[in-house]
This record gives sequence, C-alpha cells and structure tokens, in this order.
Amino acid sequence: MLGTSAAQARSAVLEELIRKDPGRFRVLTGDRPTGRLHLGHFFGTLHNRVRLQDLGVELFVVIADYQVLTDRDVADDLIRHVEELVLDYLAIGVDPARSTTDGTKMSKSRNNAITLAADVDETAWLIKGAKTDSERHISYDPATRPEVSSLLLLAALCQGRTPEQVAADIGSAGAAALKKVVTESVNEYLAPIRARRAEYGQDRAHLRDVLRAGNERARAVADATLAEVRAAMNTCY
Repeated sequence: MLGTSAAQARSAVLEELIRKDPGRFRVLTGDRPTGRLHLGHFFGTLHNRVRLQDLGVELFVVIADYQVLTDRDVADDLIRHVEELVLDYLAIGVDPARSTTDGTKMSKSRNNAITLAADVDETAWLIKGAKTDSERHISYDPATRPEVSSLLLLAALCQGRTPEQVAADIGSAGAAALKKVVTESVNEYLAPIRARRAEYGQDRAHLRDVLRAGNERARAVADATLAEVRAAMNTCY
C-alpha cells in the first residue's frame, strides 16, 4: 500500500501525464442515489471530476441504482433520486456531450449538510446553527478548534484563499462575524450552480434523455471491452 508521500508523488506524475495527453485517460466514478449532493461531495470529488473533464479526460459517471434497490428509504422513489443526481451533475458542469452518465447501477446523518440545491435562507439557517466555541478571536487550528476551523476552511474553499487568510480578516470579531462571512461566501459561490440547477430542473424529459444517451454510450464501451476479452480467451462463438 502506498504511503501518503508516495501517493502524492504518484498523483503529481499522473497530473503531468494528463496535462500532456488527456485523451489517454478514462475516469470511472459515481455515486449512490441516496440523496442530494452537498458541499462535502463538491469540494471532495465533484469539482475535480469537472476539472478532469475540462482537461479532456473521458469521464464515466455511474449512478449506482442497483446498490440502493433494497434501501427502503430510497427504493420507493428511486427515479426521483436518480434525476436529482443528474440535476446536480449538470448544475456543477458535467457536460453530457463530453462525459457519460450511466444510470444503471458533511454528514447527511446529522441533517446539517449544505446541499447544492439548498436555497439562500436554508444555507444561512444551517450555518447559523453550526457549533463553534467560546474563544472570540478567530483562528485556524484544526487540532484544538475543529468546529471553527471547519467553517474557516469552507469559506476559504469558496473564496479561493487559505483558512488563515480568512481568519486574519475576521480577527476578534467573533463567531457571529465568522458565520456571516461563511454564509456570504457559500451563497455567492453556489449562486451560478443553483441557477443552472433550477433551469435544468424545468425539463425532466431532458434528464431522462441524458441518462438514456449515457446508458447507450456506456453499453457500447462495455460491449467492445467484452469483445476484446472474448477474443483474447478464444471464446468468440
């Protein structure tokens, strides 16, 4: 198993190779349709999917519907959950013309995740209820101030700055000022994503078309791969 430093070095090599010849690479990723995607998903993986797509890497996104068929909280309304995922993908910039979405296959449990579909007021309410601490001076220290540091990191990601820079701007203004900065940063960052999501959400037939086209493209690739395997095993009969 690779250690952290070795994995980072390997990632740097791959990044250089991708930039030189993105067409050599194919990404297979996806999500289970168990609910709406949130900011943790976005900054953890979704943002990078779109970045790789825009570099020219072939992207296959699997909506793993088979994995939730026995989940009683999802299975009864599976189509809606799948469509909500497609809406999120389109809103963040996944392009069906360049990427394949195949619908054949924070903590949500605490109900405090900021979903990509959350409106301005819901976002403000969730951030207002976030836990901080009694220290008025705002500083970034994940080890001793995890709650404050998480909010600073969220604002920093949205602003394209470091958590330390955001903390320095707030200084001794306290937790209320911190939450105000985070709320404004998140709402500003999500505004274009929300606008695109609302636009795509008006045409549910288009979402089905995206899934149908993605299924067909994924099936063609899978059939070609299976044909190669059969040829290699001399089982073409």
